[in-house]
Amino acid sequence: MNDLLAEMASDAGATSDSINNLDDSKLSAVSRLAQEVDALEQQVAATEERLKDEKRELKVITDERLPEAMEELGFEKLVLTDGAQVEVKQTISATINKDDRPEAHLWLDDNGYGDITKHIVTIVFGRGEDELLGKVQNRLGELGILFKEETKVESATLRGWGREMVEAGISIPSIFNLWVGRRATLRRNK
Repeated sequence: MNDLLAEMASDAGATSDSINNLDDSKLSAVSRLAQEVDALEQQVAATEERLKDEKRELKVITDERLPEAMEELGFEKLVLTDGAQVEVKQTISATINKDDRPEAHLWLDDNGYGDITKHIVTIVFGRGEDELLGKVQNRLGELGILFKEETKVESATLRGWGREMVEAGISIPSIFNLWVGRRATLRRNK
């Protein structure tokens, strides 16, 4: 045990005299706290995993099972005995995977929908570079500053555009991950 303590002290820059003066109860307290950290980290990881699983299950119920059950009954909306309302509405979702962005943006441009894309330019300035920032704002190209440009479609814009395409009966490529479904919601009276 003393060899281990000496090695720990050496790593921490402590002298052997300070090791000999360590109180066993303080070492035990540190050990217990480290064990608590480990146990809590494991609990947090397990809780986060359970949360992911429960979110997936909730989506299966709200997007598949409950809408199917309501459809079998022929209902779009139902008020439960406790006053809660179950309603099924059409839901549309669209996303572009990162690897598909260039192709998706090209398709949008080529098909007349390029106006929903946004170009984002990010420039990083250090402290005390306010004057340079002013110059860049006026003459970015002339200063020869490297920058990163990103083209993207905001998720709400893409979702709205997807809804418009569905409503107009326009087919779009699979790179937009268009999902059209029905989602049930439960609202409780307050």
